[in-house]
Amino acid sequence: MLRDSQGNFLEVIYDDPHNITPFEYVVWSFKHTTEMVMVFGPHDLMDIKRNIANENYNFFKVIHSDYIAKFDNNHLGNRTLYPNVEHHVYITGDEVLEVISNYEPKFIEK
Repeated sequence: MLRDSQGNFLEVIYDDPHNITPFEYVVWSFKHTTEMVMVFGPHDLMDIKRNIANENYNFFKVIHSDYIAKFDNNHLGNRTLYPNVEHHVYITGDEVLEVISNYEPKFIEK
């Protein structure tokens, strides 16, 4: 559940409705940080902050992902076994949540 600066809530649901993953994992990996510069680097972060509104949700799908490259070392799930794996990034103010999953989640406004 994410909350913006206006007090609106957004539920992000990864539930694998089409049984893409034969295991109990619907999210292969996730990480959360309040250190945006650690995720993006100082130059990328300046470009991102210039182009987004901090009071809104900001979601991205990363195309050339270092996070997925590291994930490929996982013997249970990697791009060889699941070539459509995706890296999703959610930015809310000063927080960053990153998720690796086989599909896009559902979003429900609350």
